[in-house]
Amino acid sequence: MSLTLTTAARQSAQKIKKEPSIIVVFDGIADAFGSATIYRYIKIGDDGLLIGDDWQIGGRVALPDQVTAISFDGTSTKIDYKLNPDLAVGEAVTSMTVRLVDNKSLQILGALAADEFLGRKCRVLLSPDPNDTVYPDDYITIFRGIVDDIAISPGAVQFTISHPDAKKRQEIFTSAEGTVAEALDASETTITLATENDLLSKITGPDGAIDTAFRTYIKVDNEIIEYTAISGDDLTGCTRGALGTTAATHSNGASYRSFYRLNDSAINLALKVMLSGWNAPFATGVAVTHFNYLSASEPFDNAIFFQGVDVTEEYGLTPGDYVTTVSSAEAANNVTLKPITDVVLTGFGSYIVIGDVTFAPEIDSPATISFRSKYDTLGAGLKMSPDEVDVAQHEKLDDFFLSGFSYDIYLKESISSGKEFISTELYKPIACYAVPRKARASVAYTVGPLPLDDIKTLDTSNVMDANKIVKHRSIGRNFYNTVIYKYDEDAATDTLLKGYITTNTTSRTQIPVGTRAFVVESKGLRDGNVANSAAERRIKRYAFAADYISQITVTFDVGYTIEIGDLVLLDGESLQIADPGAGTATTAIRFYEVVSKGLDLKTGKVTLSLTNTNFTDAQRYALISPASRVKSGLSASAFVIESSYSSVYEADEYLKWNRYGECFIRVRSDDYVTAATGQIDRFSGNTVYLQSGLGFTPSAGMLMELSDYGQATDQIKLLYTHITNGSADFSDGGAPYFMV
Repeated sequence: MSLTLTTAARQSAQKIKKEPSIIVVFDGIADAFGSATIYRYIKIGDDGLLIGDDWQIGGRVALPDQVTAISFDGTSTKIDYKLNPDLAVGEAVTSMTVRLVDNKSLQILGALAADEFLGRKCRVLLSPDPNDTVYPDDYITIFRGIVDDIAISPGAVQFTISHPDAKKRQEIFTSAEGTVAEALDASETTITLATENDLLSKITGPDGAIDTAFRTYIKVDNEIIEYTAISGDDLTGCTRGALGTTAATHSNGASYRSFYRLNDSAINLALKVMLSGWNAPFATGVAVTHFNYLSASEPFDNAIFFQGVDVTEEYGLTPGDYVTTVSSAEAANNVTLKPITDVVLTGFGSYIVIGDVTFAPEIDSPATISFRSKYDTLGAGLKMSPDEVDVAQHEKLDDFFLSGFSYDIYLKESISSGKEFISTELYKPIACYAVPRKARASVAYTVGPLPLDDIKTLDTSNVMDANKIVKHRSIGRNFYNTVIYKYDEDAATDTLLKGYITTNTTSRTQIPVGTRAFVVESKGLRDGNVANSAAERRIKRYAFAADYISQITVTFDVGYTIEIGDLVLLDGESLQIADPGAGTATTAIRFYEVVSKGLDLKTGKVTLSLTNTNFTDAQRYALISPASRVKSGLSASAFVIESSYSSVYEADEYLKWNRYGECFIRVRSDDYVTAATGQIDRFSGNTVYLQSGLGFTPSAGMLMELSDYGQATDQIKLLYTHITNGSADFSDGGAPYFMV
């Protein structure tokens, strides 16, 4: 799903002549450093806000705390993103340099003297053009990390920023070894060690419970012993002969080795591995503006408001995270580890709604707040903060597609690289892959789009040099005719006990190059159904060498919000791309996955590489098509729609439909008593104009939805599932959808 832009940012990106600009924001530093003047909206307290006969609201004003100092000469202006689904990993540049040119008053050197920048977190944001956008609303984050190098030269300071993905390369769940300090019989449940030697123990999570996803053991000789706690050098609550081993006697001085176990859904484990390791808040001392007020005149129960702060962007907060507040003048507002039930952005900041509390109203509170992630439960992990992890995307995929995919992983040795473990053991077996999305550690899964996804269509209106496009199929890339899964690791040995093989015999005959196998070895996968499902998904896509297209140059307004792992619709007919498989001069509109992206911050040039997904209108997930409620009717051929059904477009509901062109829609009452179809002529904001009348004037509350299959365009047939009676073909000869 491409990034969602504000209306202003979208309009700015569509300008023919524009000058992209970047901003660097350092945590805890008031000044924002930009390549051009930074603007924000006028708000209460600004000189430009007039009340009275000359009443005025809105407009822009220069951000008061800013330094225009970034020079593109010496700043990294090209950011490349690459995806390798076979290795379950996508990567962006690992570091970025930003060069600040100092002024005569040595403002940059003064900032270095006043604050420590080395090791400080920061974000790099991009605007299509600062002359008609405002900060932070219309900017998108393109890179984040920590400052790991500062180079000072005459008149300039250059910062090197390392991507937080580097944290994923840490060693975690480090193995521990030692000896027991007593002779053990086969029934002892408290075991004394010569030294506990950094064995891991379970922790209490932010919800006050111990997470059963993490279990702790030691292996003594051939016996695996589970323990529940560590008290000094004693392991307590021991269960002997665990995981199919036999309880036995052991001599004083017998050697032991740590043995840990992770048992949870794939996505939960990925989040817990990344966000655990704190056993404490990941952010503290954050200033609170109001309790129970969104402004001085807007009461809202059990909410905490933050003036000028986007807590989703700066702290990565999502519902379910926990807060602790201190120093409020109202005793009821000082709470410990209370869950967030909602996170909402406003025009002047953001607020969180807290469960299980009754706050007292408090304006301009002196309180501060700390945040702890709901996934900080394992006692060991990569200690990433939620602003470095795309929690929302992980949870979305888990809710929609992946909640049934679980692992039971035995950690017999240290995990030498958290990054490799997450990619190969957690993502790869279920056909997911790591991607840098919103400059965060995110995840992608190749599925048909969801109804609210903003799917871009690439055609002659936005592809440059279309006559240079070359489509490839290769034996050495995006091709295998056999998928092999090996899984279900034995606890006592390293043996993988089960396997699954699927082969496409037609592919082997059609492309006679022998066996080309894709092999997945999974220690934690136990369920054969998961292996079967993932294997079938892979072979459907790659059995006949999925075609790919390298280095398509697209216009900035379309390309700069697209990220690797996104799906796009490639209009082969518009672009005159031949389809040798069908023997036609052009290729029908088809889904492709973005596997690489290059973005030039200085020129705005965007290049993409694409791989065919093999999704068609004959096989797909069932998706619910978009719909909007009518706000008011103007005539039989004109009416106004309003934001409906969790629209990502808010006030611009028409954008949900505008991408389909002159499509056919149905307007109806909830009970279908009043209903008619019409073809869209145009939009004027949220006002819909039809090419002919419906036979009635729509009324408030009526539903606007896509019309039936027979009136659908090829694009709509690809995007949304349609229903036919029994097994009969559709009216145009299209076959019933095969659900995958």
